[in-house]
Amino acid sequence: MNFAFLQRNGVPAGPPSPQLADVSTLTPNAETLLMNPGDTVATTIKDTPRGLLASISDFTTHQTGYIVASGKNGFMNTNYKTCAGTPFNFHPEYNTAQQQNQVPWAALEGGVLMQQEIGHFEPCSSITNTYPYTASYPDGQTFSDPKTAQTCVGGFEGPGKVGEGPCDASTGVCQNATTQGGVACPSNNFTSGALCEFSDMTCAPAGPRPINVNAPRKRCPGR
Repeated sequence: MNFAFLQRNGVPAGPPSPQLADVSTLTPNAETLLMNPGDTVATTIKDTPRGLLASISDFTTHQTGYIVASGKNGFMNTNYKTCAGTPFNFHPEYNTAQQQNQVPWAALEGGVLMQQEIGHFEPCSSITNTYPYTASYPDGQTFSDPKTAQTCVGGFEGPGKVGEGPCDASTGVCQNATTQGGVACPSNNFTSGALCEFSDMTCAPAGPRPINVNAPRKRCPGR
């Protein structure tokens, strides 16, 4: 998957391609469009000769961010046999919306699509079951946060209620696993393939805390 933030200058914060992505890809910079809850925005998704354009104009802050999915901006097509990347200008597969334009490998229809997922997180009163988060990137960079946890307590879970988790990484066995509808999961093992939430992980405490990027300590805001 290629990924890039919408930027006020249209230049990706870091390499968008899966082959070259690094910490900067997922780190907003001074040009990243930041919006606030309640802002009035207009979204544009359209084809251009250089590639697919995604743009948001924020009428509240009077700022615009955009990105073009082009080879010039570092977007790459992936060779399914070797996983090698080639600079690529992405364009819509279809020029009109029709029922027969169904994506053959997914339960949806579409060409150019937009999905809103505002607030993909769950505020908690507290967190429990400490489980440090670590990640490694292809360029050798590493990231670790020792203060993260597996389970959310209170907040959107309900007063005094404990969310999903923890899980035992060695056995796959989890506590309090639930389905999307909030009922008990038919399996308490995350290797079962059951469509359940087995853990709230990764939970992060509010406020600044020390993290490690390639060993040097840096400050990270809680969220």
